[in-house]
Amino acid sequence: MTITLILKEHRERAGFSQRGLAKAAGIAQCRVCRYENGREFPTIETMIRLAKPLGIEWHELVKVDGEEHV
Repeated sequence: MTITLILKEHRERAGFSQRGLAKAAGIAQCRVCRYENGREFPTIETMIRLAKPLGIEWHELVKVDGEEHV
């Protein structure tokens, strides 16, 4: 599973819209959209900011089949 699917899955599970997650993380909504569409890849700093409102650790956004791929 790629970060695009992982981010979307966690966002939806937490009950956030893209706009809501962006606001909670302090980033632009268009960035969340780009990350979920695979057009951009977030920095570790941004992954930390995204993970916090989702209630997860940042490295959970880069796990594939239980293994981290950073």
